Amino acid sequence: MTHTRIAHRGFAAVAEENSLAAIRGALALGCDMVEVDVRRRADGVLVLHHDSGDAPGAPLFADALDIIAASGSAVMADLKEGRTSADVAALLAGHAPGITTVVSGNPDEVRLVKATLPNVLAGRTWPDRNAQGLPVLEGIVGTLHRRQLLSRMDELLDGFDVLVAFHRVLGRDAVTRCHETGRQFYAWTVDRTARVDWLRSIGVDGVISDEPRSLGL
Repeated sequence: MTHTRIAHRGFAAVAEENSLAAIRGALALGCDMVEVDVRRRADGVLVLHHDSGDAPGAPLFADALDIIAASGSAVMADLKEGRTSADVAALLAGHAPGITTVVSGNPDEVRLVKATLPNVLAGRTWPDRNAQGLPVLEGIVGTLHRRQLLSRMDELLDGFDVLVAFHRVLGRDAVTRCHETGRQFYAWTVDRTARVDWLRSIGVDGVISDEPRSLGL
């Protein structure tokens, strides 16, 4: 099985997250896909930033797409706010790499992009919120979401090509169920090699990481 190595925010461990330098660093290391966060600036232009479209120096989404496309790598665009789908689709049509995945906590935004560009892989993020970075809560919340994931699998996958889930909510049963429907399963965000190896052992198709060494790069 091919395991897709996905650079989270352009490998945040290499350079400032969501920067063109981080994207170039990820590509130079040989990642298979670069994940970036997309927001709208006050003037309407789409830029890369996790929290604010008006953050000083946020690079243009179009520039990031051109760099990734020229490398032959793939891109995952995480839409961080609503009402961006039309402009995202327009940019992807003109700049996108051959393989493009669009994900969001807002599934309607992804569906709208997919309706315009059927070749785009539509990704559903699960869960919308998590307790990453809080070890005790990670275990408790992860168990609850793991049970919900299995019970809601058909609903979550309806109209989507990829399920992109927080790694603590995963188990072999969920990955198997996903594959049985012909979809792919990606895990985020994992920076320990042992955890990456375990996720691969249960059949996860791709791992999103800040740390290139955890992906063997």
